Amino acid sequence: MQEDVVVTSEFDSDYLECPVKLVQQQAKGIGFQLWPAATFLCRYLEESITGSEHGQLFGLDKPLEQLHCLELGAGIGLAGLFAAGLGCRTATLTDLPEVLPILEKNLDANPSLADRVFVAPLSWGTDDWRLAHQGRVPDLILAADCVYWPELFAPLEDTLFHLCSQFGATVLLAHTKRWKRDEKFFSLCRKRLSVQKIHEVVERSGDCGEPLTVASGGVGGGGDGGGGPFAPHGTTAASSASNEPLSAEDTGKRRVVRRIYQIRRKEVPSPPPEGGSGRVL
Repeated sequence: MQEDVVVTSEFDSDYLECPVKLVQQQAKGIGFQLWPAATFLCRYLEESITGSEHGQLFGLDKPLEQLHCLELGAGIGLAGLFAAGLGCRTATLTDLPEVLPILEKNLDANPSLADRVFVAPLSWGTDDWRLAHQGRVPDLILAADCVYWPELFAPLEDTLFHLCSQFGATVLLAHTKRWKRDEKFFSLCRKRLSVQKIHEVVERSGDCGEPLTVASGGVGGGGDGGGGPFAPHGTTAASSASNEPLSAEDTGKRRVVRRIYQIRRKEVPSPPPEGGSGRVL
């Protein structure tokens, strides 16, 4: 059995008053360690802030300091903690109940953010989304490498749909391309939501610290835990993932593709004027 070693590190930015301190316990599973897609999402947030006008981001009608953020599949919580450090009004870190202890540890490790960061359980495909925000209706949803287990595609889509349709939230989803099957998730989302790829980076696999296959213990991309901190249906990370390679395209070129998707509710077209067809002649 792998020794349960506690690893501490820091994630810094010129836009933070102090670095985000991180605690990892990799032996406990993929929800207890930092995955590269989380840092990828953080750097995207950082770049977006420098290029935003009047502090407004991603087409939202509020400045950064008024945004309530909610992170899905938070794992160790880097993305949500980073968003709070950048100036979001609040950040709620959510994951399965089994993962909340590591989130609490990371919140304790960052006392300067304690009055604006909260931890709550949220299992996808349930009604947890109704209460997880604890009265802080989310404007911005963050998710990093949550598109992982096919069994969770539908539950994740359902949760995103409710958060977007009920609250009008905008989702920023960081994704590491591994398998062609991942596109099934985005196709599912497009049936009820607006999905747009807004950023993409191609890295050499050796440069990003990520191997070309997912090994036991959750080596790979991933938000921090990616909403699937434990293998579903009683399988283990090793048995259900370690033998599944990246797509042949990625493996052949030895590259890792990371993307940011923006997901929103679909806008309902305005009805034509009364008595008219709505067509321009």
